[in-house]
Order: sequence, then structure tokens, then C-alpha cells
Amino acid sequence: MKIYDEVKGLLEAVPNARERRFRSVYLTELTLKGEETINAQDFSDFARTYATYIRFWQAVQKDYPELRGKDSKDGKNLAQEKCIELGYCLGFDDDIKKLNSLTF
Repeated sequence: MKIYDEVKGLLEAVPNARERRFRSVYLTELTLKGEETINAQDFSDFARTYATYIRFWQAVQKDYPELRGKDSKDGKNLAQEKCIELGYCLGFDDDIKKLNSLTF
């Protein structure tokens, strides 16, 4: 698991990388690895690799809670605030949850 170890090493070495607000900067650096310019194919590869790094980033922080940022407990609230900012309706899935809980 090369990517997992790479992400874990970064989170151990750079405490700022643990914070949600800096995650994208460090993920981009890990993904680009010194590339200065990218074309469409490179960008497509970048997007796929970036998504992979996000999954491993979350796995490392799940496995090692001490590598989570100070704002990790605020994740749900931050996500809800962002949804409101983007104009999404909160609680849209409450009806679906209620329906799923009913037995027929």
C-alpha cells in the first residue's frame, strides 16, 4: 500500500496537513509530484489520482485518529454549512430514512 504509507507519512510529518482547510493543497502536491504543466490527459489522470489520495487520506485518518485535524469533530457541521451556502436543502433525506424504517 504505497499511497497509504505516503499519506500516513505526510500526516505524521506535517501537522498542518491534518487540517481540513489545508488538505487540498497537500493532496495536490502529492498528486502532481513536481509536474509543472498538464494537458487534458494529464488532468484526467490527476483527477483520478487525486480521488485515490482522498480515499487513502480518509482511511489513514480513520485508522489513526491521532492524525486527524483539530477540526475533525466539526466535519458534519462544516458540511451542513457548505450545503446551506450552496443553496441545498438540509434534511432532504429524512423522508427517505423514515420510509425505510417503516415495515409493510
